[in-house]
Amino acid sequence: MKRADLKKPLHEYTCRIPQNLNLDKILSENPPTFKYHRDYFVYIISLIFSIPAHKKDFDLVKSNGFVPIYSTILQGKIHGYAEYMKYLLDNNIFITDGKYSNDGGKSYGYKFSEQYDEKIAIPEKITKYTLIKSIKYNSNQKEEHYLPETPLEEVAYLTKWFNPNLKINMMRVENYLNHLMEQDKQDPETKRHAVRRFNQRKMIAEQLHNQEYSLSIDRTGGRFYSPLTTLKKELRNFVTYNDKKLISLDLKNSQPFLSLVFTNIELFRKNKVKDIISIYNGKKFESKKRDSNGNLIPTPQLIKFRVPDLEEIKMSPF
Repeated sequence: MKRADLKKPLHEYTCRIPQNLNLDKILSENPPTFKYHRDYFVYIISLIFSIPAHKKDFDLVKSNGFVPIYSTILQGKIHGYAEYMKYLLDNNIFITDGKYSNDGGKSYGYKFSEQYDEKIAIPEKITKYTLIKSIKYNSNQKEEHYLPETPLEEVAYLTKWFNPNLKINMMRVENYLNHLMEQDKQDPETKRHAVRRFNQRKMIAEQLHNQEYSLSIDRTGGRFYSPLTTLKKELRNFVTYNDKKLISLDLKNSQPFLSLVFTNIELFRKNKVKDIISIYNGKKFESKKRDSNGNLIPTPQLIKFRVPDLEEIKMSPF
């Protein structure tokens, strides 16, 4: 997945930590026994907020608040990340469920200890260039399993709107999210995670407000991602462009529309449909079905398509 922030400088990046976590004091009183960089600690801590915020299918209740942090991806950003994780556990900042998961990557589940859990997240800037660059641009995906990289320049008709004219009213966002948080606190199922849900919802809005767009094109399905696509639907009412309100259009029952790519030779070539089908042919995929406890049910599915011939498309009767 290629990410970009439309040439935004890499001199700083906004992470988030619990408001009552005094990291500098902890590092001073309990110095790590390894050579470390403070920004690495800040980034790892922020993952407890950012991973659920960017995964729409993540369920805090079913996971009991534990967040999967994938070792392979983290190793690509922080060499020797295991020492950082051990320090956070030893100093009672993180706790782990000790359950090994292979859902989308090798991981254990982590969350904040009781002292820092369910606290409002506050912004914390990091400045380490190599870390920021790896956050924004590195994919860590296996090339043979995914679609060819699509430069964002090829979708300029989408990226051009992400500029200072795109704004979100943070006062209205906070008022609305405070209202939702109070509702969550009244619900027996969500009250334990009410503040965390508030943090996750607010984080995406803040990224939009701060122009930290992190635009990307997914290399499994070719979807375009931005803060607008991950922003909670109701919060889009507070987004404007050139001080004008935006509207949302939803194409219902879109399969017939999307199938037009098989009836038009130019569309077929432009969207690299033959390459996409060829990549997925014969691949095994694990379904995302889960049992009542939230555990993944392994149900491998073999994907097989027949790649259409270009002459067939040219002869299409449509």
